[in-house]
Amino acid sequence: MEKTVKLLIILFLFFILPKYLFSETQDILEIDIYPKTSITSYKPIPLSNVLPSVTIINNDTIEKSNANNLTDLLKAVPGIEVTENGGYGSVTSIFARGQNSVNIVILVDGVQSQVDNYGGKEGLNIPKSMIERVEILRGNSSALYGSYAIGGVINVITKKGAGGGKPFASVKYGSYNSYELNGGYSIANENGEFFINALKFNTDGFSSCNQIQKPNCNSDNDGADQEDLILKYGKKFSSKFDVNLNAKFSELNNDTDSTFGSASDTHKLENSSNNYGITSNFKNKNFLSKIIFEKSNLEKKQFKNGSQETKASGGLHDGRQDLMNWKNGYDFDIGYSRNSMMIGLEKLDSERESYNTKFKQNNMGYYLGYTGVIKNFDIQINFRDDNNEIKSQSGESKTFSKTTDLYGIGYYITDQIHATFTQSSAFRSPLGTEVFTSSGNLNLQPEENKSNEYGIEYLGKNLNSTLSIFETESTNAISYAYKGPGPFDYSYFNTAIVKIKGYEFTLDKFFVDSKISGSYVLQDIDTSESTRYRKRAKHYGKLSYERRFLNWDTNIYLKTSGSRDDGQKLSPYNKIDINASRKIGDNLLLTFSSNNVTNTKYQTTYGFNVPERSYYLKLSYERE
Repeated sequence: MEKTVKLLIILFLFFILPKYLFSETQDILEIDIYPKTSITSYKPIPLSNVLPSVTIINNDTIEKSNANNLTDLLKAVPGIEVTENGGYGSVTSIFARGQNSVNIVILVDGVQSQVDNYGGKEGLNIPKSMIERVEILRGNSSALYGSYAIGGVINVITKKGAGGGKPFASVKYGSYNSYELNGGYSIANENGEFFINALKFNTDGFSSCNQIQKPNCNSDNDGADQEDLILKYGKKFSSKFDVNLNAKFSELNNDTDSTFGSASDTHKLENSSNNYGITSNFKNKNFLSKIIFEKSNLEKKQFKNGSQETKASGGLHDGRQDLMNWKNGYDFDIGYSRNSMMIGLEKLDSERESYNTKFKQNNMGYYLGYTGVIKNFDIQINFRDDNNEIKSQSGESKTFSKTTDLYGIGYYITDQIHATFTQSSAFRSPLGTEVFTSSGNLNLQPEENKSNEYGIEYLGKNLNSTLSIFETESTNAISYAYKGPGPFDYSYFNTAIVKIKGYEFTLDKFFVDSKISGSYVLQDIDTSESTRYRKRAKHYGKLSYERRFLNWDTNIYLKTSGSRDDGQKLSPYNKIDINASRKIGDNLLLTFSSNNVTNTKYQTTYGFNVPERSYYLKLSYERE
């Protein structure tokens, strides 16, 4: 289908569908168009005043979803594609607006999670039951978050103390002999807060290996066992000053499938991580100063046929990270304008070891930002300067410095119609593995990206509809491919130019007792290095319908995706999930869910199947 026809379809959906199919005369319930987010500022600001594209997954949506963890939640986000190489806990890729999976930043409670030597992201397996909300910022964000933030930023906000002393617990059981046990205690008052949450998840898993496509992989079931613990304590010393401590622990052991070796080989991963942090906040009427210190450790062990593999074969991946972020903000009004300034610095030191190689990476970033509302105009300006140094264990070092920026302007044409435009730049520094190893390239340059985004949104009484058009151009995009002449002679190199253009359409509509939500994305990737951009669809979308039926809150969810290329063609697919929950008394909630109701056969990675139809039952308790 021609691009012009696709654009006309989107324009029809944006301007005609909301007006005639969902006319205002049918509306009774009101949609909240003023949720707040702090992902683009030092403080929460209304989403309606945020210029870059941001999606918020609130707690109500999380509770009603069929997700097990963060990875599953992201599958429903506009502009995000998720692929997995197997069952629970397997290698996962997150493609934001067509960008490579390494080109995204994951924050947990505002703190950047670790990456391994190959850019793999930690935090994707955080259980849904521990998440309060998720904020997703799409597009260039290096002017806010530094290196890697080309595709965007994901901020996971875990649950914290609330209420006057509330125990909570849940138990879930379902297909593949899967179960989840979750419990904790929460309290918050004028003196501070305390929160503890422990969770255990176990599944026998399914056979993700497609032996017709990958005859050397093992067809046994890929089970997983996960344990998580979160501790939070906050103390308010005055109305202006508070200190918060947190600790997070996670262990995940999961069976995997490998396409190397024989079909009788068994493979297993053991992952453990721990994070310790302290945050202090000083604030008065117009000023806020926040300092974060966070230390994290990560260990991954790889086993084959019951024995840990050698370091040279990838048997141990070890990493540590120390972070300090000092963020300051000041609000001031001048005439008709409401203004905020943000200034700060971030120091991130990490050390990683895998495949018998060790690297250190130290980054210092300074950032400055302004947001303002002047009558009908919204304005945002951000700058950030990063200095990134990587060192090998032999003493070699490379330093990459980059200044990035973001300029945005919005205008309320009417009280309901908001037009926006942003122009931004972003970058990512090469990893140590990409520079110093045998397949590395000492001449590798940072990947650089420039982007323009045009948006228009309708914020009605009970209708929220948006259309975004994004255009990005990457220079020196970092790729990895076979260069020969030997059979294993792969190397990293810079691709000349990569262009991505796309359209994102979203719709949220409330009726008397129901809600319809949907999104649709069209994207086109123009590159000579096609292997770097495998697994992306040219079009994909989702549609959900929520309604109360016989005291059950029901949700039907449809996901659709076009064909993709992963060395072999991956067929398009449509997938349906359902979820229904009902209150039992004042403190109990019963939830039934079914994934892949139509038992659709599809793949997100060539050679690996997805789960078949599955059923789950969950009972939750929380004291009012």
